[in-house]
Amino acid sequence: MVEGSDTFDYFETLYIYGEAGPPAYLVFKNVNYSEPANLDSLTNIAAELATLDNTVLPPVYTWVTPFKNFINAGGEWREECDSVKASLLDFDSAMAQFVKIEIESECCQSFGICGEQFSQDVIFDDFGTVRSTRFRFQHTTMKTQEDYIRGMLETRRACDLFSSSLTANTDSYINLHLKMPTDDQYAVQNLGIDPLEHEKEAPIDFTYSLYYVYYDQYTYIRGVLF
Repeated sequence: MVEGSDTFDYFETLYIYGEAGPPAYLVFKNVNYSEPANLDSLTNIAAELATLDNTVLPPVYTWVTPFKNFINAGGEWREECDSVKASLLDFDSAMAQFVKIEIESECCQSFGICGEQFSQDVIFDDFGTVRSTRFRFQHTTMKTQEDYIRGMLETRRACDLFSSSLTANTDSYINLHLKMPTDDQYAVQNLGIDPLEHEKEAPIDFTYSLYYVYYDQYTYIRGVLF
């Protein structure tokens, strides 16, 4: 690593001043959230992350469990959280209501269903469809190269344990074809590039932290060599 480079300065600053490790994310794209088995898999991934005491600081911020409670019409919170109505909505409409639940509300303060804190973790497209979501967490303090590598690898292994069972929301590709923006039409008609094909090739989930970018190049080199 070149001394004085941005990457060197980043690691040096973490080493000197860091009382906690780097923030990290698990990003999920085009998952079929309407499938209960997928929500169960997401719950399992978050639970597995929470067991990584040596590399992950609790808690893992995940929208899945409070959202599942929100749409449970049989919970004791059904009146304060309007869960009966939410249980009748499709996933995208229910999620749109969930992320509006304010921190100061009775639903949040008494029952822990606090959708507002996840409003930046759920991305809707222009048509109100959830396109991607993420989990957030903080790594433990990292001082050595071994710490950084272990943190990255353990996070990926935890994700890989259950992510293979996730299924994609294939309907979204049809909707995108019907409502494709002008720029995408130009790409298909004039450049021969289908953005939907690139979308299908992208992983349905991936782990991310700023420092992963540095170490990931070595996993690629090792994969090519061996």
